[in-house]
Amino acid sequence: MPRTETDILLKDWANSGLRVPSTVRLSRLDCLEKNLLLAKLGKTRALPGLVGKMYSKIHSS
Repeated sequence: MPRTETDILLKDWANSGLRVPSTVRLSRLDCLEKNLLLAKLGKTRALPGLVGKMYSKIHSS
């Protein structure tokens, strides 16, 4: 369940390489240095339409 109106539930999370059902939480965007990242969790390219949904949510808030 989304916590806020800007949360996007990933319907096809398994095909993106994620291990569990996941959510993109636009209300909690963080910037990290590349050297702080330990591993990739999945690929957003495997989720068609995700970038469009994110853009729509950001600009409608």
